[in-house]
Formats: sequence, C-alpha cells, structure tokens
Amino acid sequence: MRSMNQRNLLEVDWSQIPARPDDGAAAHLVGMTIPPISLVATDDTLVTLSALSRRTVVFAYPRTGEPGRSRWSTTGT
Repeated sequence: MRSMNQRNLLEVDWSQIPARPDDGAAAHLVGMTIPPISLVATDDTLVTLSALSRRTVVFAYPRTGEPGRSRWSTTGT
C-alpha cells in the first residue's frame, strides 16, 4: 500500500487513493426509485433527494444530542 501524504484536503490527488473493489453489495440498487424524502441541509434548507437531477453523495450523521437538552425530552428542556 502506498503512503498517503495529502496535506490539503481541498486539493486531494485522487489518483493516489486506491479505488475499493466492487463487491456487488449495492448491485440491487441500480434502477431503484428514491422516495420523496426531505432532509435538512447544513444551511437549514430542505433537500428532497428524489428531486436531485445529478449523482449526489449524502453524508448522514446520527443526531447524538444538543447541549443542555435531554435526548428524550419533548418539552425542550
């Protein structure tokens, strides 16, 4: 394996990063329709995934909590 020395993550030399082999695990997704689900973007706008016209990468992180708010609270305290 080659040593990765990418100092600037905004200017990544993708030719230096080996591609993962395709194991076929996502082959069943080809041609499937995405349901009209809207997600909140980092700028607080709603993005409907099924309305996007190009190939899109979505990064999703679990909501782990907010400072000063209980995870199970419904009153906001």
